[in-house]
Amino acid sequence: MLETNLATRPFYNERAVHLGLAMAAVAIAALTAFNVRQIVTLSGRQRELAVRVEADRRVAEAARREAARRRAGLDGTRLSAAATAVREANVIIGQRAFSWSALLDTVEDALPADVRLVAMRPTSTDSGLELRLMVVGRSVADIERFMERLDRSPSVEGVLLSSEDTEDDGTLRATVSGRYVAADAAALRAGSDAGGGR
Repeated sequence: MLETNLATRPFYNERAVHLGLAMAAVAIAALTAFNVRQIVTLSGRQRELAVRVEADRRVAEAARREAARRRAGLDGTRLSAAATAVREANVIIGQRAFSWSALLDTVEDALPADVRLVAMRPTSTDSGLELRLMVVGRSVADIERFMERLDRSPSVEGVLLSSEDTEDDGTLRATVSGRYVAADAAALRAGSDAGGGR
């Protein structure tokens, strides 16, 4: 059997081409609609953010003006008085953190039976708490024994005899100095430093 195409032009499947073009057009239309929707949404968000930024800028400017107004209204004497009050409060806090009983226990442990503590003057310095102790003893040996025992204490260093006088009754009055270096002395020094750096 003879198969011959008698058509004057060849056969093309135009239906498949039209279907492919229609699907491409639908996809392009869907992508265009999605892009238009995204542009509209993002433009709206941009407008909202621009409004928010402008509102925040106005609030920040108002806060800056208020801060400048308050700074201009600060009274130097009131500010100085407030700073002094803060320093005094820091000193009190440092003194509360300091264990006075530990210091007194250290001195009491070093006192021999024949030596009495008459006065004690602690002074906060950069190197620790300087102690000036006025003691009364029966003899130089008693005072020396007190100084040795005080110097052996891990909380005290640099014990020296500052002065000595003989009283009318024959007792010896001496001033002994040293540095109290216990851990809590740092709290007292920190309070004093914050309170004016004495």
